[in-house]
Amino acid sequence: MVITPDNPMAIRGIRRAVPKIAVPLANMVEHWGARCDEYEHGCPACTAWKLFDRSWIVPSDEDVLKEQY
Repeated sequence: MVITPDNPMAIRGIRRAVPKIAVPLANMVEHWGARCDEYEHGCPACTAWKLFDRSWIVPSDEDVLKEQY
């Protein structure tokens, strides 16, 4: 059964407490993709995740290129 927003059974106004790390982590996955299973030297995504682990800030493309070279 699908409940549409105008249905009286629809629940409105639910707010959830989100952990502080959830937003930067979601931004990281959106920009660089999910973390690889194994670290591969020279992989831009692996380098980006390494930088993210240090600072919890999503690295820019320039930051990743500086780290690689």
